[in-house]
Amino acid sequence: MASQRSTTLVAPLFLFVVSCVSVVSCTQRDVTVLLRVKNDGLDDPHGRLGDWVETTHNAPCNWTGITCDPHTGAVIAIDLSSLNIAGGFPADFCRIPTLRYLSLADNILNGSLSSMSISFCSHLHFLNLSSNYFVGELPEFVPEFVNLTTLDLNLNNFTGDIPASFGRFPVLKVLRLAYNNLNGSIPEFLTNLTELTRFELAGNPFKPGPLPLAIGNLRKLENIWIPSASLIGNIPDSIGNLVALKNLDLSVNQLSGKIPGSIGGLQNVQQIELYQNQLSGELPITLSNLTSLLQLDVSQNNLTGKLPEGIAGMPLAVLNLNDNSLEGEIPETLASNPNLSQLKLFNNRFSGTLPVNLGRNSDLNDIDVSGNELEGSLPPNLCYRKKLQRLLTFDNNFSGPIPDSYSDCNTLNYIRIYNNELSGSVPFWNLSELQFIELKNNKFEGSIPPSISDARGLAKILISGNSFSGRLPLEICKLEELVFADLSRNQFFGQLPGCITELNKLQKLKLQENKFTGEIPASVGSWKELTELNFSNNNFDGEIPSELGSLPSLTNLNLEGNSLSGEIPAELTNLKLNVFNVSNNKLEGEVPSGFNTEFYLQSLMGNPGLCSPDLKPLPPCPKSKPKPITLCLIGILVALVLLLIGSLIWVLKIKTLNLLFNKRHHSLEITAFQRVEINEEGVLAALTKENLIGSGGSGQVYRMKLKSGQMVAAKRLWGGGNRLVDSEAVFRSEVETLGRIRHSNVVKLLLSCIGEDIQILVYEYMENGSLGDVLHGEKGGVLLNWPKRFSITIGAAHGLAYLHHDCVPPIVHRDVKSNNILLDEDFNPRVADFGLAKTLQHDLMEEGGGGVMSRVAGSCGYIAPEYAYTLKVNEKSDVYSFGVVLLELITGKRPNDDSLGENKDIVKWVTEVALSSPEEGKGIIGLGQLVDPRMDPSTSNYEEIEKVLNVALLCTSPIPMNRPSMRRVVELLKHHTLAHQNGFKVLIIKLALATLPFAALELSSQAHPQSLLISLFLSVLTPSPIRKSTEDLFMVSLTVLMFPLPRTLFSLSSSTFRQRVTPFAMLSHAATGIRGSTLANVDVWHCASTEVLPILSRTKSIGLPKRQRDLLLGDFGESCSVIDERRGRFSLSEIDVHRANDGASDVDHGPSISEVGASRKEEVDNRWSIVVDNPEFSNVLRNVIISVKKNDDVVVDDKRNVINDVLIIVLETYSIGEVVVSFETSSPGNFSYSRSEIEKSLVGGLYLLCALHHGMKVGGSIVVELSCDKYVVWLTG
Repeated sequence: MASQRSTTLVAPLFLFVVSCVSVVSCTQRDVTVLLRVKNDGLDDPHGRLGDWVETTHNAPCNWTGITCDPHTGAVIAIDLSSLNIAGGFPADFCRIPTLRYLSLADNILNGSLSSMSISFCSHLHFLNLSSNYFVGELPEFVPEFVNLTTLDLNLNNFTGDIPASFGRFPVLKVLRLAYNNLNGSIPEFLTNLTELTRFELAGNPFKPGPLPLAIGNLRKLENIWIPSASLIGNIPDSIGNLVALKNLDLSVNQLSGKIPGSIGGLQNVQQIELYQNQLSGELPITLSNLTSLLQLDVSQNNLTGKLPEGIAGMPLAVLNLNDNSLEGEIPETLASNPNLSQLKLFNNRFSGTLPVNLGRNSDLNDIDVSGNELEGSLPPNLCYRKKLQRLLTFDNNFSGPIPDSYSDCNTLNYIRIYNNELSGSVPFWNLSELQFIELKNNKFEGSIPPSISDARGLAKILISGNSFSGRLPLEICKLEELVFADLSRNQFFGQLPGCITELNKLQKLKLQENKFTGEIPASVGSWKELTELNFSNNNFDGEIPSELGSLPSLTNLNLEGNSLSGEIPAELTNLKLNVFNVSNNKLEGEVPSGFNTEFYLQSLMGNPGLCSPDLKPLPPCPKSKPKPITLCLIGILVALVLLLIGSLIWVLKIKTLNLLFNKRHHSLEITAFQRVEINEEGVLAALTKENLIGSGGSGQVYRMKLKSGQMVAAKRLWGGGNRLVDSEAVFRSEVETLGRIRHSNVVKLLLSCIGEDIQILVYEYMENGSLGDVLHGEKGGVLLNWPKRFSITIGAAHGLAYLHHDCVPPIVHRDVKSNNILLDEDFNPRVADFGLAKTLQHDLMEEGGGGVMSRVAGSCGYIAPEYAYTLKVNEKSDVYSFGVVLLELITGKRPNDDSLGENKDIVKWVTEVALSSPEEGKGIIGLGQLVDPRMDPSTSNYEEIEKVLNVALLCTSPIPMNRPSMRRVVELLKHHTLAHQNGFKVLIIKLALATLPFAALELSSQAHPQSLLISLFLSVLTPSPIRKSTEDLFMVSLTVLMFPLPRTLFSLSSSTFRQRVTPFAMLSHAATGIRGSTLANVDVWHCASTEVLPILSRTKSIGLPKRQRDLLLGDFGESCSVIDERRGRFSLSEIDVHRANDGASDVDHGPSISEVGASRKEEVDNRWSIVVDNPEFSNVLRNVIISVKKNDDVVVDDKRNVINDVLIIVLETYSIGEVVVSFETSSPGNFSYSRSEIEKSLVGGLYLLCALHHGMKVGGSIVVELSCDKYVVWLTG
């Protein structure tokens, strides 16, 4: 009995002890793995993993990002998201067998993701690698991934096809592959994932193809997110089978046909996004069956017909039908919707009136019905619930007064109701949240009340073309946020309040065509941000204040048609003016030298007292005061001459225009894309020398003023006559596409005029010209501060991203440059001249090269390097050009500025400066040398400048696949920062070897022992023409992360090269030159396919001792020898290692290295050779010989564990048949080499050389990862 009791007590005790030992063992194992990854695999620049210390209490369960099982203490989850850590994929994390959850999202992890490394993670349930910088193809997942429920790879740079293994996850619920560079087809096998609830493929450049027909098989789907994925064809009827679906987003594709009626089967759907496709037909009435639907957006399609009452009466919160061809009246049932908060019906053909009760029954906050044919009064209940924020009704036929109920709509902040027939007084001047009010071209009257001071946040008042009257109240001076005030073409009178100059944020003040009197305030010098001042056609008197000449940003000054007297202040010549007009005043005296040119003549006329020694017909300035009778005679004579000249010019112009009209009237076809009051005669009349404002690669631009007072720009394109029929059809098609584009950062095409011998495009007018003019022209003083430049950066990126990702079909600009980024009146950027280069180039070539349009796609200094050998452009070409524009904005220099040095462009110059010595406290190398010295340092955000610089260097990578998409550029500019360590930033160093096949790389240490600085030198050793075969062209992008480095570095000097050195030899040196045991973790990944080429393999035939093989291979074991299941194994067992005897092939080769290795003191022979004859490389290298020359002073001593000097590679013969690479000691002296170290270097160099050459031959991209303790270099070619 006692024995039984003893046994009963001992068993639990034994289990407890075993459990405790197991827990301790698991914990120690997990700690070891985590610390190895932290110390060897990751860069933690901000020290976020600083608490990963083995001695801490309860390690590792209380470490950052670590979650343990509460019972066993084993690690079950690792979440290191958003910590700015860098490095490759840390596969060792997956050596923790209890790990179920791994999230590394939103970091700077890069390199490729191989099938081998991901295979260690087959026990995971959750894997999130989103928002990183992984490249190459998606890996194949082994069948053991049976428990994976979430796979998130969004926002990386993966390319190629989706592997077949992605269709074999048995329990996968979430698949997120959005915003990569996947360019294959959307595979049908994804519809086998029947457990999916979330499916995201958005933002990938897939091959155009349909949505899989079997999409209806995924009955558990709750979210489909596939916008911007090149979808074409019809929406499958099977979509109606997705009864669990809550969100459907297929927007920004090229889907066509009708919206299927089966869509009414989505009984749980809450959101449908189908905007920006090519859907046609009427809205299916079955949509009204979707009782759970809250958001419906089918805007920017080709839908026709009426808005069905059943759909209008649905309880939708958001209804967006804009930019279609819908017509008829808006149903009254829309007003009964209790949920409606956003209604966008603009740019359709709706007619009739708005429902009178619209807004009464819901919290309406955003309504836009502009660009229709609506009439009647504005509904009085739009702000009944006091939630309305945005009211847009412009370009309609609304009439009558604004309802008084709007007067207490205190939430209203954005009002645009211009171009209607509205009348009466304005009731909402005093709304406290008001920021933007545009009432132009109506029939409003009354005055601006003193209560306007309550609208303290008001930034823009645009009320021109009405009948407002009265004096400006003093309270207008309290609008401290006012940026733009356009009160022109009204009936205001009286003097300007003196305090108006206290509005120091004012950028534009337009008061022309009123009845203002008095003097211009002398304190205008406080308007430091002012860019445009227009006081023309008023009754101002007194002198022009000289203080106007001190305004640094002023570009437009118009004082025409007043009673100003005195002299023109000489200080005005300090301004960089686009517009200057003081005509028709009472000015006198000599014209200042800066205005004493014919360019300003018309701007000076109408001032009888002005004189000039050179400018005719102004009279010369007399030395003594002439008699009155002389003045009379001179005046009469001048008037007669002017009358005669004017008559002759008028007659000639009439004749010219008649000839033009007779020739072109019947052949000129005008297509309007916006509502513009213009006709054929008006367009042709503007094409005069006086109106010419610019000439470029695509044509000449003329300024044109419409009857309404609106300024537009008319571009007459080069080419024109004798175009082929198909060319004209292409041009018309592309122009129609451009005309449909609407984006705040893209110049709007208003109309086109196409005739037999003329092509004219009329755009909105950009008052501040181009970014290039502002940065490099006479207007250089305008953009002296960084905030303006950064705002232009963001806006221009948005515009290009819209063209690339949101247009159907996507639009490649082809000529991105600073001169094609225009600036409106508020310096908001607008991308211009997009999509024209291709058509114009085609036309000009058909005409035999007429005109001045370059046949090169792009402009000098902006052209991506790959264009030199592909002669093709795509979105990545635009990204490169945009990167150059970013560098312009930062440096203020032109792309080919003479100050950059001989044979240097801005990209090369910035790279060299970025590699110079670091500056204290700046956080980036050479930043102080790069920044435009004209920028005001007090307003410059250097961290922001640094971020833009890093993005620019990413964009200008010489390898297209390494450049981010424009959508990614926008995200990086707006939100992301790149990690840095010890003041060093991630530097992207580019070296283009496509046309310069020879170069030298040098790695050198800097003062800080734990830092590494990469120096890159390009030296042309032997001029060589560009090879015709693109497979022989080579480009290298070297991405260097600043890691702690080992004591030994490798160096390569151009003086040691023989004449035939090639990039392959240099890259081989990169592997072999890292000395000693530092070659321990060298891997080569082939990014363009799923294969893995191993550098080293655990095989006995190489003759290395087991200890050294283990050192070389780490923990990967036999798996290192796998290339690809489809291609079999490739390991060192296939290499015949022998000693050569004078290169003769018919003699005894002597003992193998494995035999020699047994004799530790045996001397090295004169020449060691490794001969490779492997079928894998039979089409690449039939015979590779790598040899090491013996130095007389070299002795073998295996006690030395490192090679004491750097190996220099010389490529002696380069041909398809044979490649010989020699290793030599680079300097004299007594050096000891371990035989195993020599063997190791030879093997590493051989494999790297073969892998590189093989990769180039198959047309893929190769990422070589060289790991040296904690130092990592990625070479991408």
